[in-house]
Amino acid sequence: MNALRTWWTRLTKHLRSARKPALVAVAVGLLLGLGGAAASGASKAPALPMDPPPEAIVNFTDGCVYVPQMASGWVWFWYCPTTNPPTNGQVRLRDNGGKLLYNDWGQACCEGQAPEEYWRLQAAQTAWSGNCDDLTLRKGECKDWASTIKAKKPPNTTRYGPDSFWQDGNNDPSVSRPCEFLKAISDKLVCLDPRDDPPCPTGTLGASSQLLRNCESQNAAVITHFKYEQQTPGSQECDTTGGAPCDYDPGQPVANTEFKDEEFLEAPIQWTAARLREAVGQVSLWWILAPEPLIDSGKDTGINVEQNVNFLVRHTNVITLGLVALSIVIASIRISLTRQVQHAQDVVRSIVILVLVSGLSVLVINALVAMSSWYSTWILVRGLNPSSEEPLSRAAGQEAATAAIESFTGDLDNLNFVLLVLLSLCLLAGGLVQWVYMIVRIPVVTILAGTLPLAAAATNTEVGKSWMSHHLTYLGAFILVKPASVTVFVASARLFGSNSASASGPEAQFRGAVILLLMSLLLPALVKMIFPVVAPATGGQAASTTMVGGVLAGGARLVKR
Repeated sequence: MNALRTWWTRLTKHLRSARKPALVAVAVGLLLGLGGAAASGASKAPALPMDPPPEAIVNFTDGCVYVPQMASGWVWFWYCPTTNPPTNGQVRLRDNGGKLLYNDWGQACCEGQAPEEYWRLQAAQTAWSGNCDDLTLRKGECKDWASTIKAKKPPNTTRYGPDSFWQDGNNDPSVSRPCEFLKAISDKLVCLDPRDDPPCPTGTLGASSQLLRNCESQNAAVITHFKYEQQTPGSQECDTTGGAPCDYDPGQPVANTEFKDEEFLEAPIQWTAARLREAVGQVSLWWILAPEPLIDSGKDTGINVEQNVNFLVRHTNVITLGLVALSIVIASIRISLTRQVQHAQDVVRSIVILVLVSGLSVLVINALVAMSSWYSTWILVRGLNPSSEEPLSRAAGQEAATAAIESFTGDLDNLNFVLLVLLSLCLLAGGLVQWVYMIVRIPVVTILAGTLPLAAAATNTEVGKSWMSHHLTYLGAFILVKPASVTVFVASARLFGSNSASASGPEAQFRGAVILLLMSLLLPALVKMIFPVVAPATGGQAASTTMVGGVLAGGARLVKR
């Protein structure tokens, strides 16, 4: 205490002897210091309460376009073509943990100094999701709104990004859209949910405008997934979840970068690379999405397999009965010569097999095809999209396979052009051969199912047993070749995915390319080696090898020149 008193006495003497400007400076310094201490003592008070963060700025000007960036409505982008110059920005209402942003900030700095529209939007979104107790500000207004705009079926909020639109069941039309609460606030705004409408309307944002380019960049993920037409393909996808958003100048027009076929003469390399990427992406999916050979009226394949099986059975019945009669005659001759009842037992066994095959073959074949289809879908979803909570369906499997192929074709941009050409041609050759296998399954299974009773007619003879054995072997092979191939594909795709996550440089990219060649060019050979039971259905590996060998030989001659 004595030391503090001595320090204070010296300070007062110094101030009395100092000039007036110095006294003023010291006083101002003390005030600033006290103000800083007070500010640091208030843990939740903002440093600049009059300067709201950019993510809290909301523009409710008539004609502005609002696009949610996730199914929960926690993040938005707005585009205003009616302002001068046109403007756009990002609005974040909650972070990736679901916590409200600037909730206590708004209360601390006085509501009147915060953007009015932002608090209305935050209250409406909270009312829509049914969590008004989260608010420390405008809780009463939120509860009033909840009676009119509460979501009938709230979306799943597990994901914090554009993929939430099509994951976790949020693509279901019955799931409530965040545009519901935005339209309740203002009917002057245009709200576009990517699941229902293209997020960047050219007529509204302006063709070849920078505003359109911003929109297509910031919504690139949903445009690609939902296959909307993109007017400015040169745009790059931007971070829409709280990172650095696109920093383009909305008022600066940009030339339309749409790439057309007639530009081949001006940019042949870019044109060729673009078309090769498109072709690889399409062909690589054909065999995975090929229809199943179910014996039905054509619901899945568009081919009435059931009608053709019935046709074959009816028109081979005469031959079947003739073989049965012939086998009985042969058995009778053997019994008379050898006087052994074994031949009679063989005839009875043969007739029983024929009856069972005639009555149950279609049922059993359909069950096997259905099981193989279910397994193929299950391994695709679990292997390529394990976090999906959607019900297991053919559409979910197609979605997982499509996403895997799209992620690969996007990485092709970084390869050397010569490597890109050779790799693309090899993948196209392997993909086409694999697609032929899957398409051939339909007529092969149809023919084998329709002639199965014919093969079962004479199993009491060595020739008949061999015939039946080969028949069943090929039938099982062509049914199981699809799930076996999908298993190898998923394993290879997962391996490529783990490499591509840390891939950098040509060597790493080419390593991923080799894995992709493995799952296309060598897929039939791998299936034949890992699953020997399907060997009869993969005997055409030589065709794939020959095609790709020709491609590589031609590429070698091209490089040599």
